[in-house]
Amino acid sequence: QTRVLRVESKGIMGSSITLLFVVAVLAAGPDAGNLLPVARAAVLCETDVDCEDRVRPGSVCREIDQERQDANDDGSADAQRKKMTKHCTNPFASGCLRAILGEEKFPEKRVCNSEDPPDSGSCSSPPLSYTEIRISPANWESSVFLAWMMQILLSELVDVPVTIETGEGRPVQPLSFYDEHNAFSYPTKAANYDAIVKANSLPNGNCSLTSEPCAHVLPEVWQNLRQEDVDERQLERDYSGMVGNIGWFVPKFVADDDSSLTSHFGLVGEKNREKLASTFLTPMMWGEYCREVSLTNCTQSRGQEEDNVFGKEAATRPPTEEESAMYYHAQDYEGHFRFTEQNNCSLPGNENNCTGHFIDYPCKWYAYTESQIFWNEIAFDKSVPGKPDGYSSSDIHQILAASHATRSPAMFVYWYPTEIIAKYDLEPVALPKTTRECLQNRPLPGDHDRCDAELSALRGKQVGSCGYNAHELEKVLALTLKKNDISVTNEAERSPAYDMLRNIRISDFDMVEVLAEWDSRGIDRYGYDPREAVCSWVAANLFENQNLTEFIPPGFPRKIEDFSYNDNSGLLPGALVFAFLAVAVVLSTATITALYRKQKVLQYAQLHFLALFCVGYFLVAIGATILATAPATATCMAIQWLVVVGYTVGIVPLLVKIYAINHIMQQAKRMRRVQISQQRLLGQVTIAVFIIATFLSIWTALDPSKKTEEPILTSPEGTVEIQVSCSSDSPGWEAVAFAWEGIYMVCAAVLAFASRNIRQEFNESHKIGNMAYSHSLFLVLRLIVRYVLPYAGMHYRKVAATTSILLSADSITSLSLYFLPKFLAIRRKLKRGKAENSLQRSNLFQHRAYNGSSLTMTAIGASHATSGFSAGRGVDSLGDALGSARSSASRSQQEKGQVSFSLADLDVGSSKLDLVCNDKSENV
Repeated sequence: QTRVLRVESKGIMGSSITLLFVVAVLAAGPDAGNLLPVARAAVLCETDVDCEDRVRPGSVCREIDQERQDANDDGSADAQRKKMTKHCTNPFASGCLRAILGEEKFPEKRVCNSEDPPDSGSCSSPPLSYTEIRISPANWESSVFLAWMMQILLSELVDVPVTIETGEGRPVQPLSFYDEHNAFSYPTKAANYDAIVKANSLPNGNCSLTSEPCAHVLPEVWQNLRQEDVDERQLERDYSGMVGNIGWFVPKFVADDDSSLTSHFGLVGEKNREKLASTFLTPMMWGEYCREVSLTNCTQSRGQEEDNVFGKEAATRPPTEEESAMYYHAQDYEGHFRFTEQNNCSLPGNENNCTGHFIDYPCKWYAYTESQIFWNEIAFDKSVPGKPDGYSSSDIHQILAASHATRSPAMFVYWYPTEIIAKYDLEPVALPKTTRECLQNRPLPGDHDRCDAELSALRGKQVGSCGYNAHELEKVLALTLKKNDISVTNEAERSPAYDMLRNIRISDFDMVEVLAEWDSRGIDRYGYDPREAVCSWVAANLFENQNLTEFIPPGFPRKIEDFSYNDNSGLLPGALVFAFLAVAVVLSTATITALYRKQKVLQYAQLHFLALFCVGYFLVAIGATILATAPATATCMAIQWLVVVGYTVGIVPLLVKIYAINHIMQQAKRMRRVQISQQRLLGQVTIAVFIIATFLSIWTALDPSKKTEEPILTSPEGTVEIQVSCSSDSPGWEAVAFAWEGIYMVCAAVLAFASRNIRQEFNESHKIGNMAYSHSLFLVLRLIVRYVLPYAGMHYRKVAATTSILLSADSITSLSLYFLPKFLAIRRKLKRGKAENSLQRSNLFQHRAYNGSSLTMTAIGASHATSGFSAGRGVDSLGDALGSARSSASRSQQEKGQVSFSLADLDVGSSKLDLVCNDKSENV
């Protein structure tokens, strides 16, 4: 049931603009989704210059998209013409304040919302991840305009994305202020409490999680809500700033002719029946008038025809099919009020039944007209033939226009604030005094269904038939907004939406100004005009007059600092240098080990285990190096792999070796033979690495550590720095990784203690113990840095730099504790060997030949000290071998002369030696 209306008006440049807009009646019922009240408009154009002249700069000439073409196609010739033409786009698509106050004051585009196309260039991404606010206005203009004001202030001043709910869920008919095509879709409900309940039921009130109607705010609520309804639905009420009133009105010219019509005293009782019946006639639709009243069927223009019994012709032409239901057309139908049998009190039997016609609300809107008429005995009839739901809002507007155009009396119920109150000179009608008792006995209070209600229910009790009372209009908020505001732990992430929505208050005087400006424009009534009226008022009152900036909560809008991962403390560069040093230490250790791999001290330590030790700590050092750089999605999880696997590969082999040696010694005490293979030991290391690699793989697959951005509030004035860090959604993964390190550190400490009595040649308990204690200390420090200092305000980059330093220091310390004693022992041995070799050549050896002779020193102990040594042919080789063997004997054995060697053990072959022995021992 749509009406097509063509209006000829003068554009800004004086050119004639054909405006096409469709005004739809209110939905017939809750199931009449195809009757969604929609008003579509378009300023037609050929070039962008046309739009700049007729609308404002920023509007461009575009073809409407196919989906909207199909939606607008009602089969009319005008709709078909519109499909083949272009129209001007919304000049405020990038921002209202930016368009009017200039890009110098508002350089940034408004923030995008979920209804903006992904590739839209008319908005910018929200700098902070505030929850999108959805506003559900009522199905009248002042509520829609108030919702738009909220959308502008939130989207452009504090960067909160906002969408508009029309009552149909998603996808919906567009009603956003920023809609590119200036769409205007009337919502389906006066107060959509179900949408508020839906928002309260969703996690964090996130309406994007559902396609059902969902909203956080009802900007203009007229019903007097009961507290039990507020509690049950989890609503929060607040004053909107407007004072609303509903009442009966008559045009001023009617009051001037008969002032008694402005009070119920001039309306009630049988004495006023005939007056009302003869004064207030029934308005006629255009098509009905041409069929039943016009003698020419509206084929003659006004002024050309002779007067007939019904007066002059009210129409200049017959209506189209779409126009036939209209009550007024500015150019072609001035309207007509018909004297019907219901108005004729002179008809037999109609003396006590004749009535005047009353223009009442649609049944979906709450009013008490039936009760007021019945109990006050006012001779009015409010029924509308062919319209069981009553007049629509558009019908009332047209009837009022026809009343003024034809000077025909009309009495109707309407509300304030509204544009017709500002447009027309109207007089209120005083009804019986409003009392508390009357308000408490209203029929069908609240949001009860009135369209299908029984007549007795609509009439209610006589005590509830008084007039209306002016009352503060409320806005209703979903309680989830308050809960979210309270539950915020990071102050930088706190949304200003809740506080700002409560602060926004627009008075009824201000709203009337906006409505009057909208009604007076006459360019594009249901498209550009309402947006221009709202935006112009907001811009004019932003800093002056009403000073709308006072609605902004303290500390907002947030000022986002340009992010730079490097800081001025020098901690990050220092951490990077220290990490490079750790890498160099690992590589140097591995090189020295390779060069002196034949030395006993390294042979006893098992070279393949030393190699794994170096590889592990090399991975840790690389992880420390990456940690000292800016986080990236690719490197965040790589750091975890390098550090966790590195520690596992570096430490677990030592634990396996120490456990094996300890096991051998314990079994030797029991005189038991033990066989341990190298493959078995390496297999145990492989199992440990496999376990942790499996855990890391699951972590990587399910919830990898990735680059995240978290806002940090750095000043009370609202300065926010975006902290870039690495984290997973669940902190449990990293906690398990720390626990894994703690487990093998405990094992290392236990094994070090258990192995303290093993023979010195194989005993590394002291070194392993020191490593365990050292690594445990660094592990505790890393836990403090990771879990304690961030809550004390330390920035992630400092946390990362400190952790990198601790990893590097741990690597260097562990390598030093384990390898440095071995390297020093090798150095001492080499240095002592050279000194003794020189001494033996000069003082101890003289060359003499003994054919086939051999020298044997009686063994007292420590003959094992020469195991593995071999001397080459000649005196120098023998001296080196003896020097080495001698140096490996204990000091007490040397002092007692209890040192024995066999030349056979030294593998001297058939060398002929002339040996002179100088020793403290008498038994040589």
